[in-house]
Amino acid sequence: MQGSVMKLRSGPWNGIRFSGMPDLNPNSTNIYDTYVFDRDEIYYSYKLHNSSILPRLVLTQDGSVKSYNWINRSQVWEVLLGTPADTCDSYGICGPNGACNINNPPLCGCLAGFRPNFQQEGAPRRATYACMRMTPLNCSGDDFLKYSGMKLPSTEKSWHNTRGSGCWMCYGDLFDSRTFNGNGQDIYIKLAASKPVSECGQKAVSELSLRLSKSSRQGLSEFKNEVTHIAKLQHRNLVKLLGYCIQEDEMILIYQFMLNKSLDFFIFCLTTQKPYI
Repeated sequence: MQGSVMKLRSGPWNGIRFSGMPDLNPNSTNIYDTYVFDRDEIYYSYKLHNSSILPRLVLTQDGSVKSYNWINRSQVWEVLLGTPADTCDSYGICGPNGACNINNPPLCGCLAGFRPNFQQEGAPRRATYACMRMTPLNCSGDDFLKYSGMKLPSTEKSWHNTRGSGCWMCYGDLFDSRTFNGNGQDIYIKLAASKPVSECGQKAVSELSLRLSKSSRQGLSEFKNEVTHIAKLQHRNLVKLLGYCIQEDEMILIYQFMLNKSLDFFIFCLTTQKPYI
């Protein structure tokens, strides 16, 4: 931050590293890192596997940070990593719904399904680029486009798991996205179904409904029985079971998208609960 202006963003923690810092490789033999996010504290720390190496962290006047290691053999300080790494690390340089690509001039471009709009409000004060939707969402039959190798957009208006696992959902405009050559992440951008997606060379993904069963307290055998029986049910008034996922203590059912929500929403949702006889 410089005053009230955001200058740099590392990206959210994804369970392995910060999404906007691909050079911070936890599989490296050089460093061992720790990230803690709970009700009492938030911090990140790292240490070198080789305790004989002397580290140094430098914060400059302009806000950039560089980490150095002392190389005794050559008697020099070697840069381990630094931020910002390039122009695309500048916060919001491509404005809302734009993405920066350091290897593909011009740096800024609109995400698929968006077009340049240099007069759009809501962009960071230093941004000169902004993008708006070509076709408004119609909330019925919309599709998702998959982007790979990306820095996750700003989490200011989003929901995500603080453990760094599971889904991350963003609401509104997407700020501070960029493309990486290798170590980025997959993001899925919602577009109106009327927009042809093949032109963009991206893959369309159908909208799904997920049932999270982590708190149901049912065992693995009960969950498998549920999957087997639901899969056998075929009726025009029932949504189809497309698949399931079991990862540690999380058990997830994947259904066709339920446009009008599921039955349990109307029965158990506290915000809409009414006395029924």
